[in-house]
Amino acid sequence: MRKRIKVLLPATFLAAGFLALGVQEARAIDVCGNGICASTATPPETCATCPADCGPCPPPPADFANLTDPSDGLPGRIVVSGIWVPFENFSHTNFGQERFVSSNLSIAVDPTNSSRVYIAWADFPGGAPPYTLHVRRSDDRGVNWSASDLITISNATNPALAVNSAGKVAFLYQLNTPVGAALANQRWETHVRRSVNLGATWDDLILANTPAATPAMTFIPYLGDYAYIQAIGKNFYGIFSASNTPDPANFPQGVTYQRSANFTTHQLFRTDGVTPVAVSIDPFFFKLTEP
Repeated sequence: MRKRIKVLLPATFLAAGFLALGVQEARAIDVCGNGICASTATPPETCATCPADCGPCPPPPADFANLTDPSDGLPGRIVVSGIWVPFENFSHTNFGQERFVSSNLSIAVDPTNSSRVYIAWADFPGGAPPYTLHVRRSDDRGVNWSASDLITISNATNPALAVNSAGKVAFLYQLNTPVGAALANQRWETHVRRSVNLGATWDDLILANTPAATPAMTFIPYLGDYAYIQAIGKNFYGIFSASNTPDPANFPQGVTYQRSANFTTHQLFRTDGVTPVAVSIDPFFFKLTEP
């Protein structure tokens, strides 16, 4: 599926006026909400009595029409065009049992500079795998975008962006590695990359490194089509899904389970703490405390 990525930013809506009917009388109120004469109201408004409130009601502003692209005159600015967005709604053993569906857009505005916007998406470069993530930046509220990626991640999915109160941008994603390996040898790595210089350089923090073959796929999506990161003040908070095998080696930053588990035998249990439970995909919450 060949597409282009457009950014749509909401328009500022005018307050809608109305004609208010009272029990004893009707009062003239600006029905358009834009200072236009309500000549049929009671009492009537006229161009002589309210010249600033005269003329036909203009059409309301279109949704998301603050930006239009000069190439087509339609709402939204084109970030990139001619890209291939797959829709392969089935499990892929060469991609950790996950599917390739849509562009998985994420967008974040810098709270220290509202003109600065970051966007992330996924596509098939040249129309073929690997599923690849891209991040770009606008410094003029989406009118223009960086001509090349700030960061590009191949064979990955679930991009998510956030910017904290110091202007640090965080990029969360899940990487299937190594590329081309048999499913039994593949891993899903959950990364957070952060940049303090507008995406020129990035650090790399691995939150999880879990087997891609366990558990076996029973339905799709496998990991899920969604991961999320949010900044609150300086700190980042987020969620992702991953295989829940209780193995400390799978969580380089440490982990705490809210379910019965033995991290020595790598076994999950029911609430009785005795009955074994099979490995599955679980949601994980994280917090990154910034200095």
